[in-house]
Amino acid sequence: EILYWYRYRNALSQFCAQAECPLQLNPQRVVVRYGDSVAANCSTSVLHEGMGWEASEGAVPMTKNQSLITWRVSELKEWDIKPVCFINYKIGDKNQCPVELPVTVYKTPDSVFISVNHSGPMKEREPYELQYRADDGAQYRCEAELDLGAEGPQPHPTISSKPLNVEVYYKPQHSSSTETIIKDDKVMLDCTVKANPAPTYTWDHLKEKNSSSELKSSALSPGNYTCTATNALGRDSKVFIVKSTGIRPTFWTVLTFFQLSVALITIM
Repeated sequence: EILYWYRYRNALSQFCAQAECPLQLNPQRVVVRYGDSVAANCSTSVLHEGMGWEASEGAVPMTKNQSLITWRVSELKEWDIKPVCFINYKIGDKNQCPVELPVTVYKTPDSVFISVNHSGPMKEREPYELQYRADDGAQYRCEAELDLGAEGPQPHPTISSKPLNVEVYYKPQHSSSTETIIKDDKVMLDCTVKANPAPTYTWDHLKEKNSSSELKSSALSPGNYTCTATNALGRDSKVFIVKSTGIRPTFWTVLTFFQLSVALITIM
């Protein structure tokens, strides 16, 4: 009996290696969420003595006179299930040809967490480690995505953590170190700069101290004025070069002045 089984197995292996098993699976691969229902068809176009499904769940006993049988599970909760469709496809011959249906069972995480190994505000350009279980005011989140191939659900199943709010401290930095200003009632010396914490401002070459980030150019004499923005992480200065309007007197202005001068001399 043992020798017969050995010869039978070898003959079956050689035959299946020489020709494809006359079974078609639809779909050819299954991707199913843990706990969901699943179904796959197995069909043939040849005469046979019986076909069926072998599986730990949803097995279908060998059936005759049918060319299509369905493996079906209403609530799949087995991770490593390996359903196999088989056929005894030669009348008078007990050779059996099996085809396994690849099954991928997946489950997204119940929850995703994100944290950072630091408390309080962060400093610009300092490294921080995000732990899974950040620009100023930005929100970070961890997202887990399952890519299960073309047969899997589209779009890919994902689950996200709650947002992690991050505050970053950074020093002041002006976009330019100098700026030339022509005196005018509408023109301001604007030293305002972004920084966190908010910076304080000081001005050099002023007669009185001033902590404002802006000055009216019309109230200043021509010259150089240096503004320095400072916070806990550093400071940055900007030089404003204030120049007079430089308007030259016109011909009519000179003529009017000359006429007034002649009139005064005549009166005297």
